[in-house]
Amino acid sequence: MYSGFFPDSEYANNYKYCLFMMLHKDNLANIYVTFLANDIEKFNEHMMAGFYAVKFKE
Repeated sequence: MYSGFFPDSEYANNYKYCLFMMLHKDNLANIYVTFLANDIEKFNEHMMAGFYAVKFKE
């Protein structure tokens, strides 16, 4: 699951864009990842690497 939003100054000072990713595996763990960026093009270009970098061990 993921959610995109415009961060406020208290959470992510000086960033324009934020994507919050949540991963869950029953009886194992929850993972929360926050992607922050100022350039939406670079954000879109690089964020998928973050999705594939985090995996639960089989």
